[in-house]
Amino acid sequence: RAEACVEVVNTPIFDLALTKKLAASQKALVLVGDTVTHNIEVINQGTVAATNVQVTDYIPASMSLVADATWTLSGSNAVLATPLASLAAGQAVTIPIKLKILSGAAGDTLVNKAEISSASGWTDKDSKPDNNATNDAGGRYNSPSDDSVNGNGTGQPGDRSGLTDEDD
Repeated sequence: RAEACVEVVNTPIFDLALTKKLAASQKALVLVGDTVTHNIEVINQGTVAATNVQVTDYIPASMSLVADATWTLSGSNAVLATPLASLAAGQAVTIPIKLKILSGAAGDTLVNKAEISSASGWTDKDSKPDNNATNDAGGRYNSPSDDSVNGNGTGQPGDRSGLTDEDD
């Protein structure tokens, strides 16, 4: 015997999430001058499509963007040169970004953050897209909230709980 269940909702759900990880082939120990490749995954966890999804990558001072047609500089940050036109419900897209390690970074641990900075459609149920790297609930590096996509967005910046993480 097998079963399958669905949940019927009364209103559409708009819910985007983002994770950022080192690319599978990327080593975690690097030297000055090396290029580091991260994969940013944007996930539509909702029941409706999202349009014009923009992603901002907050490049640390000890890194620089490697020239790429996908990304463009906006001040000291990188943004998608062309926002994602449409992301269907249940769909995910992976966007690589390459950053070069600059001199003066030797001995440092570099934390590179990214977030969904804007999207069209509805109001996200558990996150507030913006261009501020310091105001999102959760997201503490190397904690359960780092890259959590199922949080409810009610925590404080730097929280360790994945349950209260803002998942953009």
